[in-house]
Amino acid sequence: DDDGFFPFDPYASDEAPPPPSYVKQTPAEEAVLEAADTFRRQFVSLYPQRPPLFLAPKNEHGCHKFVSTFIRPTKLSYKELYDMAGLAQFVSDFITYEPLASPLDLPSTMRSPSSILSGRRGNCLEISTLLVSLLVGVGHDAYVVSGSANIQTTSRDTSGVECPLLVDVVADAPPPPTPEASPYSAFVAKRPNLTSQYLKKKEEAKRNAEQASASSSLSSSQQGPQQQGEAGTDA
Repeated sequence: DDDGFFPFDPYASDEAPPPPSYVKQTPAEEAVLEAADTFRRQFVSLYPQRPPLFLAPKNEHGCHKFVSTFIRPTKLSYKELYDMAGLAQFVSDFITYEPLASPLDLPSTMRSPSSILSGRRGNCLEISTLLVSLLVGVGHDAYVVSGSANIQTTSRDTSGVECPLLVDVVADAPPPPTPEASPYSAFVAKRPNLTSQYLKKKEEAKRNAEQASASSSLSSSQQGPQQQGEAGTDA
C-alpha cells in the first residue's frame, strides 16, 4: 500500500499460513518484551496490591507480543468508513461481542484485528483494538483505554435500555387522552379530599395565637417610649 497501511482482504482464505510476524518475534520485539517484563516485575514489587499489568499477551498463534503492537493501522476501501461515526457503527454491527471468560481478570490471549474481522467476534479489548486500528488507519487520533464497567454492560444486559427502533414510533404516537376527554371519565369517582380537618384547625389556631402574640409585643414596645416621654415632661 502506498500509504503504509495494512489493507484488509475479506476474501483471503483462513487456511493460508499466517504472516511470519504473527508466529515469531523480531530482535527489536524481543528487546521491547524484555524491557516490558522488567517493568512488570518492578511494578509488582512496588505495588503488590494493584491488579496485574496487561503488557505482553499471547496472540492467536501463541506468540507473545507487546500490547500496543496489536494496533495495526488499517484503511478499508470504503469511503463510508472514513469518519468516526461510520467506523463505530460498522464495528458495532459487524462484530459480535463476546464477554470475557472471567469478568474480573484480564484475558491471557489477544487476537489480532485481522482475526477479529475474519471471525466477526471478539471481547472488549479485541474489539477496541480493532476500532482503534481502523480509526488510526484513516488519520484519527485514537487510543485504547482499559478500565471496568458495570455488570449490565459486561453481560450485554439491555433490559434497562430503551430500544432505539421504537424511539420514532413513540415520538409519532398520539398523546394519551386526559381524564376529561375520556368517555369513561363520568363513571370514574372523584378522588376524595384526604386532608385532616383536625390538623387544619390546629394549624389555624396556632397561626392565630402567633399573630396575637406578635400584636401584643408590638403594642407593648410602642407604649414603652410614650410612657418615658410623659415621665420626662412631668419632671
